[in-house]
Amino acid sequence: MIRNSISTIIFEALNGYYCPFSDSINQAAKKVIEFLTFHFDLRLTPTQKGKLKVLTALSLVRCKNDRSLDDSFLSSNKVFQTAELNQLSAYIQVDSDKLVDELSYLLMFLYVEGLLRKADEIEFKFDYFATIDTKSQQISTQILHQVEEKYQIQLPEEIRHSYRQRVRQSNRRHAIYSFYTSSFQRTNKYNRSMKSIPFTLKLFGV
Repeated sequence: MIRNSISTIIFEALNGYYCPFSDSINQAAKKVIEFLTFHFDLRLTPTQKGKLKVLTALSLVRCKNDRSLDDSFLSSNKVFQTAELNQLSAYIQVDSDKLVDELSYLLMFLYVEGLLRKADEIEFKFDYFATIDTKSQQISTQILHQVEEKYQIQLPEEIRHSYRQRVRQSNRRHAIYSFYTSSFQRTNKYNRSMKSIPFTLKLFGV
C-alpha cells in the first residue's frame, strides 16, 4: 500500500518525465527493466515505460533500506534462470531471494496491465486480490443482470465470462497500481508537487 501511494504521487506529479531517485538507483532500475524486457519480450509505450521505471526504482530503494517485500506474487520461481538471476542480483546488489519477490511485484504490474505476452506460462498467486475479486464478481453479475432485464435478452455465456474478466482485471489494476495521470495547469502547482516529493519519500522511509 505504501509503494502504491508513493508511486501514484510521483507519477501524478511528474507525469513520467522524471524519476526522482539517485543515479545509482536509476541505473539499477534500467538494468532490471532490460532484464524483464529481454525475458518477456516486452513492448511498452512511453507511458508504460515511465510507470515501470517508477515502480522498479521504488522497489530497489525499498530493498536497499531493508523494506523489501516479505511475500511473492509467484507460486514458482522457475520463471527465472538461476544463473541470470544471480548475475542481476550481484549487479544491483540485492539478495537473490529478495530480488525474486521484487520481480514478482513488477511482473504482477505487467500482468494486470495486460503487457505479458505469455502470462499463462507464469504461475501467479492472486491471494492479494481475494477481496476485490469477490467484489468484482458481485458488481459484474449485478450489471449483467440489469442489462438483460432492461433489454429482455439472454447474453451468451462467453460474453458474460469476458465481461467478468474485464471488470476483475480493471479492479485489480486499480487495487494495486493506482496510477492516475493528471496535468498541471499552473506552474506553481507543479512546483509545489516537486517540493513535496522528497518529504513524502522521507515520510514513508524510502
